[in-house]
Amino acid sequence: MASLVDENGYFWHDWTATTRIEPKDAEVELRAQIERAYAMGIRPTHLDSHQYRLYANGKELFEALLRVAHEKKLPFFVARDWFAEHPYLEPSLSPGDM
Repeated sequence: MASLVDENGYFWHDWTATTRIEPKDAEVELRAQIERAYAMGIRPTHLDSHQYRLYANGKELFEALLRVAHEKKLPFFVARDWFAEHPYLEPSLSPGDM
């Protein structure tokens, strides 16, 4: 999951045009965080994205979020006003996601 962390091993705080997150790394981390919550007795009510990075940084990252949300049967946060800026969002959603 090297693409998720900076040179010090922390999740990226500041993103630049060259910051590249591998969708598979993001998906593995999403699953790990959900499983960790379950193990601690926490039942997530929805999924959200740190600093909206899974929505704003490409279709592949958003699709990773969708796969996990669908598998875990969890809703996820998407704002309708994001559709204009991120045209891949709306067509990726199904009526069941609304």
